[in-house]
Amino acid sequence: MRIFTKTLSLAILLAFTGHINAQVILATWTFANNSLNDTIQNGILPLNLNESLRTEGTLAITMTNGVTTGDYAATATGWDNGADVKNWNIHISTIGYNNITLSSKQRSGNTNAGPINWKAQYKVGQSGIWTDVVGGTITVANDWTGVLNNVALPIECSDVNELFIRWIMTSNIGIGGGTVGAAGTSKIDDVVIKGTAVTGIEDVIFNSGIAIYPNPATKSINLNSTETINELLIYNFAGQSVYNSKINSNNISIDVEGFESGLYFIKTINNKNEVKTQKFEIFK
Repeated sequence: MRIFTKTLSLAILLAFTGHINAQVILATWTFANNSLNDTIQNGILPLNLNESLRTEGTLAITMTNGVTTGDYAATATGWDNGADVKNWNIHISTIGYNNITLSSKQRSGNTNAGPINWKAQYKVGQSGIWTDVVGGTITVANDWTGVLNNVALPIECSDVNELFIRWIMTSNIGIGGGTVGAAGTSKIDDVVIKGTAVTGIEDVIFNSGIAIYPNPATKSINLNSTETINELLIYNFAGQSVYNSKINSNNISIDVEGFESGLYFIKTINNKNEVKTQKFEIFK
């Protein structure tokens, strides 16, 4: 069965080469509106639909002028005494994707001088260890020159259910050379996480307590979960919703005979309100 599955996966890979090799946006925050709703990511891929940008240790986020005239940036004060503690942070899933890259733009206030020294870090899972991103050191001024441009994240960030990223201040020095005060301002804009779709899915994926089989599927797929699933959604490779059902079960069978061949994502919400996303293929 394993050899047969790999053969099917290869056939699908060849059929979708033009799409799979392309890097796509997994999550993005561009703050197009003067609204705190903009802290929720605004990419079109459903993988990270409700994920938010947050701060740790600062005052509340507001929206002020952004990189581009007419748009906005997430802004916060209260960075005083924040070296190696206070940060901007996000939490996303990269399930189904590898070659993960990170982009962002930062600036600090002038009159209310914000932190000058920053670095990007990542950890995998709640129990992971914060690790410096290679090439993730950032020096900020009163402009938008504090830039990370498609910085590659390591392989352990690929195809994981929980990836945490943060931009943490590394000193208490402000952009004017003095000490960052309580009114010191930091802005962040144009946060973009990209990845390339993974191929070669195994017969059964068991990730975070959910088994999906057969994989690839032709007529139906089955889910066995250690937790009761309350809602199940399926999206195609283009991010379009193709199935949505409210349920209350650990064992689910879904008829996919009417679906086209290709790569799909299943998102489940269980009775603990945990959201999990996994991938499967349909081959006919």
